[in-house]
Amino acid sequence: MCRPVLARQAHLPLTLMDSIMWTPGWNYIGDLETIKRLDQESLKRNWIIEGYISTAARSLVFDRADMIILLDYQAHVAAWRYLKRCWRHRKIPRAELPGCPEQFSFEFLNRVWNKSETATLAGVLASLSAEQKLILLKSPRAAKLFLRRLQDAH
Repeated sequence: MCRPVLARQAHLPLTLMDSIMWTPGWNYIGDLETIKRLDQESLKRNWIIEGYISTAARSLVFDRADMIILLDYQAHVAAWRYLKRCWRHRKIPRAELPGCPEQFSFEFLNRVWNKSETATLAGVLASLSAEQKLILLKSPRAAKLFLRRLQDAH
């Protein structure tokens, strides 16, 4: 799912987690500062927060969300996208991450391939009774159909 597409189609402001959590040189701002920033973002009337939500901040964001969209793509699709992102942004960082060129990590690739984050999130969402808010998209095609339906609804 192209990041700005959902926000644009829903006419909602977009907050990218990477831009909240990282400073140049891939320096993590820490859990307390991340929670503080997410608290401010999620108090707004309307919002979309995209990306990996740190474990410490999940319950805060998930409880306040009206909808949680989880992209649960097949391992080879997610791994391929990770490899493409690493290659594409190895020298020129993504706009939301100035000073942070992509760095390939076998450890991260292994987490992507084994979908360890998806299993963790499933448990968190179940414990928060957030399943009724969850939209699970299992493929890029499902994501495109979701976006098309959203566009048709507006």
